[in-house]
Amino acid sequence: MHRPFVPAVLLLMLPALLAACRLGWMRYWSVRLALLALAGAIAVWSAAVGGMDFDHLKRVKMLLAAATAAVLAARALGALTDRRQRLVILAALAASAGFVHSNFLAFHGSGGVREFVHLHDVAHYYLGSKYFEEIAHADLYVAMIRAEADRVGPGSIRGEIRNLRDNSLLDAQAALRESDVVKAAFTPTRWQEFQADVGYFRRAMGPLYRKVLLDFGYNPTPLWTILGGSLANLVPAGNERGIRALSAIDPLLELATFAILAWALGIEVALIATIYFFVLFGASFGWLGGAILRHLWFASLLASACLLRKNRPAGAGALLAVATALRVFPAFFALGPLAALIQRWRRGEAQPHLLRFVAGLVLTGVALFALTYASPRGLESWAHFQDNMQRHVGNVAFNTVGLTRLLQPLVAELPSRVEQALDGNTLRSLLLVTALPLAMLWLFRRSDRGDAVDSMTLGLIPLFVALDLACYYYVALVLLVLQFRNRPAMLGLMFVAETASYAMRLFEDREATVFLYRNVIVAMLLASCLLFASKRHVHADTRG
Repeated sequence: MHRPFVPAVLLLMLPALLAACRLGWMRYWSVRLALLALAGAIAVWSAAVGGMDFDHLKRVKMLLAAATAAVLAARALGALTDRRQRLVILAALAASAGFVHSNFLAFHGSGGVREFVHLHDVAHYYLGSKYFEEIAHADLYVAMIRAEADRVGPGSIRGEIRNLRDNSLLDAQAALRESDVVKAAFTPTRWQEFQADVGYFRRAMGPLYRKVLLDFGYNPTPLWTILGGSLANLVPAGNERGIRALSAIDPLLELATFAILAWALGIEVALIATIYFFVLFGASFGWLGGAILRHLWFASLLASACLLRKNRPAGAGALLAVATALRVFPAFFALGPLAALIQRWRRGEAQPHLLRFVAGLVLTGVALFALTYASPRGLESWAHFQDNMQRHVGNVAFNTVGLTRLLQPLVAELPSRVEQALDGNTLRSLLLVTALPLAMLWLFRRSDRGDAVDSMTLGLIPLFVALDLACYYYVALVLLVLQFRNRPAMLGLMFVAETASYAMRLFEDREATVFLYRNVIVAMLLASCLLFASKRHVHADTRG
């Protein structure tokens, strides 16, 4: 299929924009209007053609990451001193990156079909939170096949489903024969509603519906369940409009997040962060776009850093507590400010700023925990979550990022006896008692060498050492844009890392190997940015 976007940008838009900037014509409103009209025409033309497959999208993102790296390199070398020109170029890159991120407004669709809702993900988060009181984490798939069997007959249930109690595969008919106890947890009215909701996803997804039952279930924290379930229960059973409305919350959260970045750190920093968010490897729209509240933790984390920058530490601590209660791992970003507080307290320095941050963090955390305690399942919901995550961590996933995932292929090259002794769980435990203390010591020593935002970012190092997170959670790397907002060379390095990650796909088609390379690149990026570049701190501010 003809793909006009890249040729039109490279052969029409980019030369016109560079010529206008070089000749000083950008000061004329007529020229700006003409360029805007040209960009709009390219966008309409590209959107009319339809979306791309994921491989082609990744190549376009590679070009956008490389272009942004070039702009930042030019700024570092003193070639782009005109701030207005930089903003125009960055705004054009941000708009292009957003357009590509949305798959040219086709979103999850293909072949001329536009589909915004990520039905596979929403099925888990909508059903899992709305009916958590009845099915908790372990009975989602059994309840789904029983609902379908009651509607169209047990003979329609074939194949296998994931047993969410141990993550093994289970014959669907065998699970159906044991499903009476699952159905008994519902009242008749709630069961009818559950059937209607399951029926919607069955119809909307068609043959792809079977893949839902082979996934690894519903995994959020009790706080997310309370928030998501409260919203989901506002939607009438099987109501497509209501489900689509829930999936529209995340784009609004993302817009609000980057608006807060512009308020706190200036429009230039916000544009760079926006581009980085859109081109980040492994965090495409295909993974999380069109889902429900998937980026609430990210919005809370970035807003926390912004409030720290604007000297509102209590609110910053409160928002970091929200992010932690939603996804747990953001607790690592509290380690730097806590270490800085301890260091300065030992020197006898008054730190009301950090004390208010800690107070906001602790008080909000306690309040959120109390909120989950007041939920129908109370503390039992945390026990369910803990058991579920222990099973989930044991899953072998190719798209994870972390030190354990990085070292496992190296262990596989050792003698078989050593490889058997150092399985994934054993290697993780070994790193927790060796590498993690070293990372924490490094964090403690570095924690008071910058402002509070810098100290938050230090949590990326122990996070990488301690946990293997799905690649899309590494949107937290956007914090590096805040830390190095006045270091264009370091910002350029971040975009070089994304370019390199996409370039790996040009020479390697095995997903597991590509993500191994991604682990190496993230490790090198963190080492470069946080171990070496943090030796020098520039505290001048870039404001819009």
